[in-house]
Amino acid sequence: MLHFFTGAHSDYHKPSDDAALLNYDGLHEVAAFVGDVANALTARPLTFVAATGPAPTAGDGTGGSSFRSYLGTVPDYGQDENLKGTLLSAVAPGGPAAKAGLLGGDLIVRVDSMDIRNIYDYTHVLKTRKPGEVITITVVRGNERKEFQATLTARP
Repeated sequence: MLHFFTGAHSDYHKPSDDAALLNYDGLHEVAAFVGDVANALTARPLTFVAATGPAPTAGDGTGGSSFRSYLGTVPDYGQDENLKGTLLSAVAPGGPAAKAGLLGGDLIVRVDSMDIRNIYDYTHVLKTRKPGEVITITVVRGNERKEFQATLTARP
């Protein structure tokens, strides 16, 4: 599966994201690129190769697309790329993050012993955890560093 987009902004994936925020020039470039990729793929014969081994289970680290555990955070996909950490735009009401005390606007900089530099670090550490595990999350809130304990759950 391929996913193409023109980049994130502060309203990306939020109810406030609307047509006025679309990057129409970027959409044109992406559409042309996707057309080029499709044409290149049809110009060569594709060979089907059957997979071997067990099928991946979602979130088991073998290629599944989902997480085993749930924290209930909504990352800010439009955060400044120079900001080190994962900025939260919100937390799910009643979810593990909310119960632990995390808030939208918190910048996650560490989970247990792993420094979180970006969304990739953050998703990696969550994919390696199981429901029922207690994790320590360090955030920057305003000018303060705070630590929270959250118990991961299964996805609702």
